[in-house]
Amino acid sequence: MRNLIIGLLLAAAQLFALDNSIRIYEAAGTAQTDRPYTVLMLFMQGEFPSGAFPKPRIDGVVPPAWQVDVKSRWPDGSILSAFVSFPVTLAANGSVKVDFVPDPSACHLGGQPACEAAALDQGGMLNFLGGGWNAQIRGTANSITYGADAKTMIANGDWQYWLRGPVVTRIIARKNGFDYDFGWQWDGTNWQAPSSDTYKSIHPMFELSFYPGWNGVETGFRVENSWWRKLQRQKLKLEFLAGNPAAAIYSKTDCDLDEKAAASYYGWSGTEPGAVVADRNLPYLAATRILPPYDLNIQLDSATLSTYLSKWPANVGTDDAARADPRSCTTQNPCAYIKTDMSGTGDSDNFGILPRYQLFYLFAMGDSRFSVATKKQAFDQFIIGSGDAAVTIPIHYRESITGATPDTRNWLDWPNDQTTPAFGRIKSISAHPDARSSQYDTSGSYGAQHICSNCPARTHIWIADHAHWPSLFSLPYILTGRWTYLMSLQQSAAGWLMYDNPGWNRHYDWGIFHSPDQPRIPARLLRETIWAYLLSPESPERNYLANKLKNSDAAYEGMFGITDGLYQSQVSSDCRGGYIYHYVQTLNSSHVLSPPNGQRKIFALTGFVNLHGINSITLNGQAQTVGIYGQETGKQWYWIPGTSLIIQDASGTPLSSTDSLAVDLQYGYSATPWCKGYSAVQGLTNPLGLTGLGQLAPYGGITGGSGLAPWMVSYWAMHVGWARQTKALAVGSGYLFEKSGERFGRFFVDGMLHPRKPILHWGQYQVVTGDLLGLISTWDRLIDAQNPPVALTADISSSATSLTINCKNQTTGCVALSGYGDSVIKIDNEFIRICTVTAGTSTTTLTVCPGGRGIWGTQAAPHTTASAVSTQWRTMGDALSGHTYPNLWVNALATYYDVDGLLGSGLEAYQRAIGMGSGLQRRSTDQRYALVPRVEPYRLKVFVSAGKAEIHYVAPTLAACRYAVTSSYFTTSDESGDQADRGGPRTRRIVLDGLAPGTYRYRVTCGSGRLMGTFTVPAAP
Repeated sequence: MRNLIIGLLLAAAQLFALDNSIRIYEAAGTAQTDRPYTVLMLFMQGEFPSGAFPKPRIDGVVPPAWQVDVKSRWPDGSILSAFVSFPVTLAANGSVKVDFVPDPSACHLGGQPACEAAALDQGGMLNFLGGGWNAQIRGTANSITYGADAKTMIANGDWQYWLRGPVVTRIIARKNGFDYDFGWQWDGTNWQAPSSDTYKSIHPMFELSFYPGWNGVETGFRVENSWWRKLQRQKLKLEFLAGNPAAAIYSKTDCDLDEKAAASYYGWSGTEPGAVVADRNLPYLAATRILPPYDLNIQLDSATLSTYLSKWPANVGTDDAARADPRSCTTQNPCAYIKTDMSGTGDSDNFGILPRYQLFYLFAMGDSRFSVATKKQAFDQFIIGSGDAAVTIPIHYRESITGATPDTRNWLDWPNDQTTPAFGRIKSISAHPDARSSQYDTSGSYGAQHICSNCPARTHIWIADHAHWPSLFSLPYILTGRWTYLMSLQQSAAGWLMYDNPGWNRHYDWGIFHSPDQPRIPARLLRETIWAYLLSPESPERNYLANKLKNSDAAYEGMFGITDGLYQSQVSSDCRGGYIYHYVQTLNSSHVLSPPNGQRKIFALTGFVNLHGINSITLNGQAQTVGIYGQETGKQWYWIPGTSLIIQDASGTPLSSTDSLAVDLQYGYSATPWCKGYSAVQGLTNPLGLTGLGQLAPYGGITGGSGLAPWMVSYWAMHVGWARQTKALAVGSGYLFEKSGERFGRFFVDGMLHPRKPILHWGQYQVVTGDLLGLISTWDRLIDAQNPPVALTADISSSATSLTINCKNQTTGCVALSGYGDSVIKIDNEFIRICTVTAGTSTTTLTVCPGGRGIWGTQAAPHTTASAVSTQWRTMGDALSGHTYPNLWVNALATYYDVDGLLGSGLEAYQRAIGMGSGLQRRSTDQRYALVPRVEPYRLKVFVSAGKAEIHYVAPTLAACRYAVTSSYFTTSDESGDQADRGGPRTRRIVLDGLAPGTYRYRVTCGSGRLMGTFTVPAAP
């Protein structure tokens, strides 16, 4: 039955009509004529190839004026992101549908040069509306006032075009320097005028949009307190002014502007257009591959949406006009849905590739059950409100050093780009390899300078934490196109790239995301950098982020032992690098991770994740023999290369708490990112493709050895899988995470398809990575380590509702059922759901859930004391919704649907996993972890010969797909008029005959997924 349900869900996805349209709703209740409108659009790869631009159509009619500003492209040169601008007329409470079709012109005037020539120049902006507009920033502390004026910046030439054409001229007004900065100096009692420029720490900037024919200028204000060498907490009255004459449209007395924080606000100087709200077409956004593959069949629970909307007033402060103000939250937690003290344990609505409340808007915007007013409120709170609050988090850094030594490294992306100075841009570890962020930012040769140690404390405190960092800026930027969110996203990614100790996992200027003891850290920081790359325009910053992501990919290829990967660094013969250090670590009863306990044979060394070798080991002062694990025999101890683990020989006597083991070791960073993994293990394969081996927390199990947190690995795999699917970053002849992600995915695929279903054990908090034989290297050993022999204390009948096993739960040698209940056990051939677990002195009583006998298609049966009891799901049961550990695993598995493991395909593995779970209906209240395999064609290849082309692909289901081929452009993005293939077998072939020589464009659409591209038919020989 479960497989039938999954089949119906996948078939239902075929009903989506896929087009690139958006729908704009009038939300003010008043007709609006020719109101200016600009939207940031993400497009599918191949939809708008090089030379084509997305011309808008409003209800099928091209507007008389329109403009396209391309910001980034896919590796094949087609448009990835672009701003599209046009005037739109809306009836009161009405709506229009806008779609986009290819056109060789960049605007209604023609080619790019003509479009750019029509933009306002410096004089045109200053004299716009006869000069009757203003945009100013003003700050006051202790009656001392400073400010910045956008017109002055424009007049001085301190601006650059952001959008440039006849419909809109949008600029960023700021000086890449300190000329307009202001601030105050704290004397211990009050704020005073600064004694030097050092105390002018506030950096003002503007985003200004001029729409010819409209009686107003959109004014975006942003202030940053982010200069690397001028960090100080400021408390001031902050005002943003607009209009003619200039008047405050935002004012906040006693505003906290913390060091490393920013603040922004958007309004209008002149006439503000009426309110609108847009349905941005979630199926299409997901089909672009930029958004993760959320389950589009989910219908958002309306009560949950109402509950979250009602939470807003209590979470934010107010400005001077008594309006709710997410820029000035009180001491309450959260702030506009964002958890302010991010560190800690447990789930948070902010976790996920996107936060929960942001997803509420995505799923609500196209849902006719919700009114336009409700959607507008959700947009204002979940997207704008949370975005504005996030901008105030202290994670912003901007480079202020101009003459660092050596000068040759003072470039943003050295050595790849030696023309773009680091000064004034996001903080770069390429320019300063030893730079660190957060509480460690004063370390290194060019550490940050905090110039006020006793400034007044903030009213509201943010505690940003790398292990719990959420994605706060990506969706607000996608849905608004506001430059302030892009700036914060880039600064956040840059800051987290330099968080780790330079000589540890990060490897100085490589910026590798790896943490063997807490894989959730690289997962969340990797996600931020992926978002920043995907959404950044073509720029030095985007190139910098791309190169750091490639370094992590190279390291992961090394970790998984991929010798035919994408990176030339694999040919390196010496992986030791330039810095080798020496240290002696003692493992005794006071050791943090691995104190001897009479059972443990695997020991985790602390603080040294980049070990190059073990010089010697002594036990109670006596020298021990040491070898390489898996390659040498007859030694008393072995080092597991590529990790920080040592293991005692199987025949040795486990150390007791009175023993003391001294390990003399070498550590340092490797010569190349790839050396992080495979080369360091000197030929030892990575068992099971496990990640997270190394500096690990202890766990009981059989050996009491090191353990692995599988739910953290699921985070990591999920983010790598999502980035791999986008195919947005080319690497040589491949793309980011192509090889490493596929290898990562096989671990999930084979785990699910294994006959003994070891994957089901990964519903617990932590699992062992070693047994009495050493490092676990097969699925069967992992299963055995998690399932020591356990038996019933008495026979039970087929209707028994409780049973007792012969050991105490969660002790060495016993199973580890969740104390929260809702676990699944197996006795003989019957699966049984357990709701409560009661541990006694030497036994454990298990209470069966109502209807819990004979689940998963098995039959309830009697069992005897000779029957073996094994566990199947642990911790939070088998619920496949929300932040349950099994659901995290299944969501990661969903991103590897197209991977072939040793035992079958990723799609088959996903279908088997989803068929064993429960609670799918609860995904309507939480879409963070509701990822599904993309319903799209894959493994598509085109074969051509004279007069002929064949398109081969694999369909996601047995349903028919649609295809179209043209020698020109597609006249609509809707595939409803395309030809259907035959359906049936998933491996398909489309044969096209009688083709003239030349280039053709194709698209193949299966349900909510589509692939597009070009092929060239040669002339006959």
